[in-house]
Amino acid sequence: MRRLYALGCLALSLSACAVESRAPVDEQIAANQEEIFGGTVDSGNAATVFLYAINGQFVEQCTGTLIKVNGSYGYILTAHHCEGMQYIKFGTNAPQQLNAPDFQVDQDYPHPNYGGQAGDAHDLRILRFQGANPGMTVVPVTTNPDGVTTQTMVDISGYGLTESGDSTTRRHVTMKLSKVNSQFLEVNQTTGKGSCSGDSGGPWYADVNGVKSVVAVTSYGDQNCVQYGDGGRVQLDLSWIQGIIGGTVMETCDSCFASATSDGGACGATIDACFNDQACSDLADCIYNCPANDQACVNTCASASPTGVDKYNAIYDCAICDTCSSLCDTSSCGGTTTTTTNAATTTSTTDAAATTGAGGSAATGGAGGAPADDSTSAGDPADGGNGTKTITTCVACAVGSSNDSDSAVATLACLAGLGIVIARRRRQSSGIRA
Repeated sequence: MRRLYALGCLALSLSACAVESRAPVDEQIAANQEEIFGGTVDSGNAATVFLYAINGQFVEQCTGTLIKVNGSYGYILTAHHCEGMQYIKFGTNAPQQLNAPDFQVDQDYPHPNYGGQAGDAHDLRILRFQGANPGMTVVPVTTNPDGVTTQTMVDISGYGLTESGDSTTRRHVTMKLSKVNSQFLEVNQTTGKGSCSGDSGGPWYADVNGVKSVVAVTSYGDQNCVQYGDGGRVQLDLSWIQGIIGGTVMETCDSCFASATSDGGACGATIDACFNDQACSDLADCIYNCPANDQACVNTCASASPTGVDKYNAIYDCAICDTCSSLCDTSSCGGTTTTTTNAATTTSTTDAAATTGAGGSAATGGAGGAPADDSTSAGDPADGGNGTKTITTCVACAVGSSNDSDSAVATLACLAGLGIVIARRRRQSSGIRA
């Protein structure tokens, strides 16, 4: 949770801080510390997520719950005082990989009636992100009435402080409620069990009419986490929650692309094929590190890893030309780019269908546009450095063009975006820490 001061901070900064301040970003997190006082490792509550923001050299953290997937959008319920959260990570060991967020918060909905002090009602906030998919674990909010009493057992889950210090692992503890009123649920923590700083916004799960549901959100408690802990009762604000998560969402090419390329998305296998191929993975990492709008850098990357180009471009075929074809500009999909290479020179030509299709732009090889495929390479090992290599690919690369006010995104931006996707997946797999 929490602590005093609306989820108090670490002892180093106990002012009117909204969320817990963690160690410097470049400091490795101790691997033997635990979360939640008196708890155990929580490998079962996959809907419990790690929320954080990087402010200068420090990281602020909270916990949340994935309560709804609506199209390509996911909705996280957390505490109002967990303001400024930027990133979302899923998984038991999420805090160990701060430089590889799974998703970025794209919309923030704070409850309008929260007073701003520990113990005030309506300490709720909903965060939305793009890239959700139906395979994600969701735990819904309770129905009304929730039916909880002082005999109800709640499962409190989070990534916060423990008896031994900071947190690296999601943990949980099951406790019986000690107090119940219209605004809060409370547990007695004198037994050495309960929530603490960093668990703020985390779920209190309970059985409601046979359905695992979120009945409260960790809100506040005593400063040392050894007397009591309170969770804001979700039942109080159900109409506000449903008004945000229950509506029809307007999908865009961007949101569909994010969903298709997210972990478990429609193009996950295609991304893994690139990630598992050294040349494709190297190409993605190289492009990821290119400066903005540096076409020469992209071309250099392609030249350095020519055999990875096909698998790299296949991700766009999957996401733009197939999965999101009804939302994205696919006028150039199916175009054939012919790249002729020899030991001394490299030239590229793109067929008419790929360069002059309806809605063509510079990004799709429209009027005056350069070839949209960046697969040019010298000395391709696949053909011995001579001859002709033909790649059939979606060369539109127009993420966000059809439903946004901006014009089609340039080819370089698309490639850089894919580099981010692959690089992120690589960092998640290797367990690199911030």
